[in-house]
Amino acid sequence: GRYDLHDGMQQWTDSFLDQVGAGATTMLIGWLIGDIVVIAFAFVVVLLPTKPLLWAEAHKTFKMLELFPEDNEPVRPLEWDGAWLMGVPSLDAQHRDIVDVARRLVEALATDDPEAASSLNGQLWEALTSAFAAEERFMKERRFPGRRSHQRAHAATLAGFKQALGLLTEGSTDTLPIQRYTQSWLTGHVAKEDRALGVFLAAGDTPV
Repeated sequence: GRYDLHDGMQQWTDSFLDQVGAGATTMLIGWLIGDIVVIAFAFVVVLLPTKPLLWAEAHKTFKMLELFPEDNEPVRPLEWDGAWLMGVPSLDAQHRDIVDVARRLVEALATDDPEAASSLNGQLWEALTSAFAAEERFMKERRFPGRRSHQRAHAATLAGFKQALGLLTEGSTDTLPIQRYTQSWLTGHVAKEDRALGVFLAAGDTPV
């Protein structure tokens, strides 16, 4: 009788623990689902409405790198065009230099010259960051009203170029990302946003 009682108590204990364990698991899953719902709600209601420009710039960055399939613009040779002039000699010279370095980088990749490509990779990044810093300095000094959105465009452009140049650092010899991204920067940013900045700077009391 003592062993039957012991076995019965053991079975009851095991059953109780199984029920508690199942209940705890169910409770834990409920908590996790609740947390996910709260986070998703906060993301949709709070973050998305306050960051429209960030999402737009991110989409533009990835689209330029052909991560969006709708970007079917043909790739053209990297040659300077007068349509990209801002009317600010120092900034126009920097933009010309960016195009020249990007063109030579593409040529180095196409002719399988890794040493030249590596050097030009660094030169292109330096040319970009220097040109953007100069523009932002002018915008701050002249109180350009579109300074914040222009800075965001610069940040998105640098992020895209960093990704494209990073592929080359990892050993890629594909010229398409650099060609397409430089072309998109020229036609999308320089020809529009930089031209608007150039008009604003030219209208100031003191030439730049």
